[in-house]
Amino acid sequence: MASAAICNIFTILTIAKRLSAYIDGAPRDACTDLIPGHGKAPQPSDTVPYVLSARSGQTTYYPGEILHLTLSINSMNPKTTFKGFLVQARHRGSTIPVGMWNAASDNNQDALTCSNSKDSITHSSNNVKTSIGLIWVAPITNGSGPVEFRYTVVQWLDVYWVNNVGLSLNEREKPPTPPTTVTTRSTSSKCQKPIQVCQVMITLTLAKYVLN
Repeated sequence: MASAAICNIFTILTIAKRLSAYIDGAPRDACTDLIPGHGKAPQPSDTVPYVLSARSGQTTYYPGEILHLTLSINSMNPKTTFKGFLVQARHRGSTIPVGMWNAASDNNQDALTCSNSKDSITHSSNNVKTSIGLIWVAPITNGSGPVEFRYTVVQWLDVYWVNNVGLSLNEREKPPTPPTTVTTRSTSSKCQKPIQVCQVMITLTLAKYVLN
């Protein structure tokens, strides 16, 4: 009887832990394989009813660029919703997330640290969602190379899709900073013209006084 009671308590605690992780966001155990650990097999990847896309439709990024992404249901499944998610940007062939996520505290999301600070993003509540906006900051180092965004989406506790490829971006050079144009004006209240014209006017005025 005692062993059975202990087993039941252990089972309850295990389920509670899984539920807690699901409600508050993906656990760090999911950082590598993006599996939330809900105890069920994931759904086939070719049936995923969600899409992760760049809002501007872009296919490249430059170092330090801020990208706005959207995780949403696809047009073929307008009645589908989701409760949880985990998103990372990775170099192709790597399991280490790159870049940093800016999580909006009022938008059901929270940044997760896997390898580096805020390099992953997950849900912060199990509210029903049809879409969510995300902000990713690209690595600031030149030559980082192509990245792909991978995501896991949880529709319900035991219904989820794991490690789907959302979009791929190639790196491009950072655009040059536009030159700063400075316009110099005279501080005299009597002369609001460019400084060269003011100087000529002052010289002519002085010459007039000298001749007189």
